[in-house]
Amino acid sequence: MNDLNRSMKLSLILGFSGAALMPWFYELFANVSELFALALLFIYSVTAGIKFSPLRTKEAFLGITCTVAYAGVFGWMCYLFVHPRVVKLLEKRSTYFALDLKHRGLFALYAFLLLMTIYIVWLAAGYCRRKLEDNGERAGKYVDSAFDDEYEKEGDFLYSKDEDE
Repeated sequence: MNDLNRSMKLSLILGFSGAALMPWFYELFANVSELFALALLFIYSVTAGIKFSPLRTKEAFLGITCTVAYAGVFGWMCYLFVHPRVVKLLEKRSTYFALDLKHRGLFALYAFLLLMTIYIVWLAAGYCRRKLEDNGERAGKYVDSAFDDEYEKEGDFLYSKDEDE
């Protein structure tokens, strides 16, 4: 599977799962704990960023952008479906806390900023992956050159023929 197909497949999976989770994150934010809801959203963003990190730049950027768009737009549609049911469920058992316009806007801002961390995680994970691959190649070169005969010259600090005698 080429990178573009993989990127689109990941964006559909992560975007639609994010869209399904976004209303639940909102309800957790409103009625349970703001920090807990934002922590779950952060975990989702980190997971998505790591999933996109093996892809090339163009495909990963396109996939992340589609993921954020799917999670935002379809998340709003899911919210319109989920919200009335959650209100009904919570009012049966306890009190439902509705957020005012300011706090709804804050949640939208927090959600957008946390979804933007997908880009940051993708960049950081890609940098770490490239660094590890580079270090692995350099270590392989050191191991290969460790058994070369050029190190057996006299006066070499790694191996001296005087030590054998």
